[in-house]
Amino acid sequence: MAAAPLLADQIFENLKARIQRLELRPGDRLLEEELARELRASRTPIREACKRLVQAGLVRAVPYRGYYVREIDLTGMEELYEIRTALEALGVSMAVERGRDTDWAALVETWSRVPDPLPPPEAMLEMDEGFHIAIASAGGNGTLVEYLRSIGGRIRAIRAKDFTSPQRIRATYAQHSKILGLITCGDAAGAVAALRSHILESKANVFEAAKELLASVYLRREAGR
Repeated sequence: MAAAPLLADQIFENLKARIQRLELRPGDRLLEEELARELRASRTPIREACKRLVQAGLVRAVPYRGYYVREIDLTGMEELYEIRTALEALGVSMAVERGRDTDWAALVETWSRVPDPLPPPEAMLEMDEGFHIAIASAGGNGTLVEYLRSIGGRIRAIRAKDFTSPQRIRATYAQHSKILGLITCGDAAGAVAALRSHILESKANVFEAAKELLASVYLRREAGR
């Protein structure tokens, strides 16, 4: 009995990662029997993991039909980006105000030079997330960091598409370096403005990718009819 919760945790992390990598795409059905056979588990931990994916906002439950990877909702994404921008702006202000003793050297060094070769999209996404969380953490508000992690998890799958272009990766290095420079100089207003501009550019790329993904999902469904 004690092993069941751990197994459900493992299945949850497995499915979450596959959704975030778009291996399981919007609208795909999570079939308990197939997953149980693939993951060599009983259906009970599969069901528990699916319920947790629903709570995480990655999957929706359809009565009498099962679980489906949540489809892209552009309106919902817009709302998440509005909240993310507001929280990150607050985080930057708090980092400047409260993070005077923060050692920014490692982060500044990371983003001061564009590496050759460039990081692959998945690695770049992880680095980008780490950058934003590090700034928020410097402000000392754990609840804010927790909310940002939650929002990040819900938009992570499509955000990976933000880093498929070398130009976008190089621009991100420059923008991150600028934000850090303003923070370390104590310019809260400038840092917030630079951050907002950075997120706005990222959002435009992400929404373009989301629309392309929606179109591909629609075409796939039409071909399957």
